[in-house]
Amino acid sequence: MMAMRVTASGVWIALTVLVSVAWAANFVAPWLVSTYKPDPSINNLFMIIVGGVVTVAVERAEARHRDDRSKEETPS
Repeated sequence: MMAMRVTASGVWIALTVLVSVAWAANFVAPWLVSTYKPDPSINNLFMIIVGGVVTVAVERAEARHRDDRSKEETPS
């Protein structure tokens, strides 16, 4: 069996999924455990992390796309 190589994009995706799952659990927990009262500001923290990761991923993808286009337009 071949070992998979960890890439930066894989780490970003894993971080986004992990934080999103924690965010969803924090959202559902008050319905399941009546004594759990989360601090409302934690949603802002989750939003900043997920939004930041998605923004970085989109910016990197656009930069790669611009770089690929400039290479195609430059004659050899």
